[in-house]
Amino acid sequence: MAIQLYNTLTHRKEVLETIEPDHVKMYVCGVTVYDDCHLGHARAAIVFDVIRRHLEFRGKKVTFVCNFTDIDDKIIVRANRRKIPTGELTEEFIQEYYNDMDALGVRRADARRARHRSFTAKRQLSDRRQARTHDTSSHGPTGPHLAESISAHRLGATIPPLLQRLAQRPLDVDARARAGHRSARTLETPRRVGRDRRH
Repeated sequence: MAIQLYNTLTHRKEVLETIEPDHVKMYVCGVTVYDDCHLGHARAAIVFDVIRRHLEFRGKKVTFVCNFTDIDDKIIVRANRRKIPTGELTEEFIQEYYNDMDALGVRRADARRARHRSFTAKRQLSDRRQARTHDTSSHGPTGPHLAESISAHRLGATIPPLLQRLAQRPLDVDARARAGHRSARTLETPRRVGRDRRH
């Protein structure tokens, strides 16, 4: 019996198809390491550990990669409060994370990535993509260019029709402001709701 997973992009169950035969590659966003783990972190770790073990039980080879977010405003604030380097703080809570997850029986990832080490590579990739875009404005592609960009990334067929229609027309922020909607500044900068929470 084929393994089916719910695809949040297409909103339906689909048969699991791997790029390499019987080799599943999983990447999971990990914790922001500035404090001790809580129940939500344990839940997420256990859920993906169960998925990984089930895939292996079904005969799949699994490469499981998970990152630590080790650059964050909350990390900087906590490190400054304790008067220690941010690297020392994050290493402390990475070890605490391992201690907690080991105690729960959660298997460690095959590889762990620290976000700050990949920033340079991500910036270079972003620069290359920006150079290829059709719209050279500072706001990036809009209107037809956005729709073309979506299609170029092979997502056009799965984007809901409403989003496709919205992509065809640029947003006139000034007109919305004149009509009594939120200000242009509010539209460009989403309001943060509630207290800051650890991811």
